[in-house]
Amino acid sequence: MTTPNKESETNEYQTYGQYHTEPSQAQLETYFTLNPSDLELISARRLDSTRLGMALQLCTLGFLGTFLENPLLVPNSVLLFVSKQLGLEGVNLERYQNSNDARLEHRKLIALHLGYREFEGAPFLRVARMLLNKLSLSNELNTVLIDLVTRELELGKVILPSIKRIMLLIGRCRKRANMRLYHIIANRLSSRQSKRLLDLLLVPEEPNLFHTGFETLRTQPLMSSSVTIQTALERITLIREVGVVSVDLEDIAQNKLDFIIRHGLIVRAADLEKYSRARCLATLVVMIQFLERSATDDALTIFDTVMQQTGLRSQRRRRKERLRTLKDLDAAALTLRDVARLVLDSSVAETELRKRIFEQFGEARLLEAISQISEKASVAGDEETEIWENAHQSISSFIIPLLETIQFEAVPAAKGLLLAMNFVKKTSKTATSTWADPPRGFIPKTWLKLIFQSNQNAKTSFKRQHYVVCVAHQLHLALKRGDVFVPRSNQHYDPRATMMHGETWEKVKHEVLTNLGLNAKSEVMLKTWSKLLDDKFLSVNPLLENNPNVRLTKSETAPNLIITPFDGLPESPSLNALSRGVESRLPNIALPELLLEIDARLGFSEHMLQGATGLALGKGTHLSVIAVLVAQA
Repeated sequence: MTTPNKESETNEYQTYGQYHTEPSQAQLETYFTLNPSDLELISARRLDSTRLGMALQLCTLGFLGTFLENPLLVPNSVLLFVSKQLGLEGVNLERYQNSNDARLEHRKLIALHLGYREFEGAPFLRVARMLLNKLSLSNELNTVLIDLVTRELELGKVILPSIKRIMLLIGRCRKRANMRLYHIIANRLSSRQSKRLLDLLLVPEEPNLFHTGFETLRTQPLMSSSVTIQTALERITLIREVGVVSVDLEDIAQNKLDFIIRHGLIVRAADLEKYSRARCLATLVVMIQFLERSATDDALTIFDTVMQQTGLRSQRRRRKERLRTLKDLDAAALTLRDVARLVLDSSVAETELRKRIFEQFGEARLLEAISQISEKASVAGDEETEIWENAHQSISSFIIPLLETIQFEAVPAAKGLLLAMNFVKKTSKTATSTWADPPRGFIPKTWLKLIFQSNQNAKTSFKRQHYVVCVAHQLHLALKRGDVFVPRSNQHYDPRATMMHGETWEKVKHEVLTNLGLNAKSEVMLKTWSKLLDDKFLSVNPLLENNPNVRLTKSETAPNLIITPFDGLPESPSLNALSRGVESRLPNIALPELLLEIDARLGFSEHMLQGATGLALGKGTHLSVIAVLVAQA
């Protein structure tokens, strides 16, 4: 595994173990005031420059936790504050700076005097053990680990080592923790599973195949159609046939697995083959499990796109058909209009009404008008079923393989749909399968009369094709709502999976409810909210009766609230003049040129990192960044 960019860490820690700002007055009085024991140690030195130099090193260790390579690189405020305490203002420290032996000897004396230890022996082992434990559970950035090491050493009164030494220790601990993780994962594989994984790194000995199995499984579908759904489902099947999706990795920290995944998405199969056996197998098994979830998401994304495209095509087809039949509908409506006028004519006696209607319009003409309206007019609420009525041919090619390949689960409210999905999957396996008594609890009212149609003999006929379309359509909607989910998925997972249950919830229940201001008894909360809702309804209801802009319409499913939008205000002449003035002052510049100019001023592209590795982008990549931004605009 790679580590964060060295250059960015060097820039961030270039002030490590140094004075980067002037200490405040409070810091001077706390860390740079010499006590009697300090003065006694310093006064034993013979030269003024030696006493002042040793005092600066002593105060620096107490403030920074380490010694400076050049003990004279201290802020002027520190030099003045310490020299005043010793009465050595204006002393030349050049001689002390050139005396390496004296400075090294003073460091040992100062460390002994203040109780500091060198970073070796027990302190070194304690920090190394801490880093190993931390890196075994997570994959923290080096910047975070350096802060942890620094804090641990400061608490233990250990002289801070150089940043290079800390980075070297972190690198070794990271490598050891990673190798331990690789071996843990690889040891969970059988010899047969290991062989199958290693075979993925080989190019099949078949004509027209130039990629390894691993690279083939890693390739995502590029288009969305009913054909690519089947290709995506076949990809899921191939991934499962490797036989490692059931390997248990639940006890391994997710961020450790995520880092392996980010590396596995970009590494070449040829480079992966050069890794150690444990690392290669661990990367492959983690990637295969990730690819199963990713391929499932890809298939469901294509399913969502295809269902939307199918609905739009059916809607356009329905609109064209209605436009073609509009002339016939108009003629039928006009005929019935004239009939209604005759019925409402008070000068025509009721005994003569039927005779007059047949004489004026004829029975055949009336039957034709009724037939035209019955066939071509739409009942309110039937728009959805009419749109999907003829979509069976498009949906039937992929819905059964989808149900057979992907394991769906559902919340209690969608159990009826889940039963229907299992019914469709089961009855499609054999030609002699029966469709008697299919689950119908999930079917909306508007679909019932389309699926279960009554004929002239009052017998109900079951439309299998419409039932399958209804199942696919309701599955599409349920996936969007989260009522139906897929356990092994990154996008359509169980929404309840991240919730706390059992003892875990009981431990924090009181604290969470207290912070949210809720009562532990649901009956009390429901009663309070019901009263609040009732009060709001009673206060709003009188206002609706006399408001022409708000009205309620009833449908078969639920009432609909319709609010009339406000009329747009006309734009004032001053606003139009301002808009024209602003537009005329804007430079006529293309978007790429604008982004390049802003990047030249701000340099924002230099601060972007690679999403897969977290590494900084290389030099000269700003044009690629701008190109991506323009492409996504």
